[in-house]
Amino acid sequence: MMSIALLAGCSGREGGDAPGQEGSSREDKGAVEAKVEIPNACTFFSQAELESTVGWELREGKPANSPQESSCRFEILPGMYVKRKYPNPALPQSMRFTSLTVTTYPSKAGDFAEMRRLTGVETPAGVGDDAFFLGGPDFLHVRVVNRGFSVRINTDAASEADRAKLHEVVLGLGKLGASRLR
Repeated sequence: MMSIALLAGCSGREGGDAPGQEGSSREDKGAVEAKVEIPNACTFFSQAELESTVGWELREGKPANSPQESSCRFEILPGMYVKRKYPNPALPQSMRFTSLTVTTYPSKAGDFAEMRRLTGVETPAGVGDDAFFLGGPDFLHVRVVNRGFSVRINTDAASEADRAKLHEVVLGLGKLGASRLR
């Protein structure tokens, strides 16, 4: 279980470390990075796609990149600044949605599979070459060939209905993102 804590919080950023990056030597990381071009997390999904998917207007993404990954956090706008309203948002007000983080990274199949195995959480079928939810319905990691990404939606979803809807939204973004890595 120690690896879950390392994966989720070792980097000090919300996106966490990328699967396959923990425990690697600097030489291994450099070799992977030299061979794999990762997409910019702030443009991986368009802001319009993210807004229409979650049903909330978002601030421009704030990048938090490192040599191993690209990460971008999108926060909701305070009520008085909202210009676009979405009727019946996918993430209802009861969830208290605050932000969404996208992280892209290089990922080796074996390392990704090992992290999925160690977490012991849901593995959705039909999402990329491999995928797993980390800790619940709000945090999905997806791998396609040698690149991966994660989507994390920050809410206070407490009811089963809200958690099911959150799962559906994150899974939809996972499928869309996987199609972009092919």
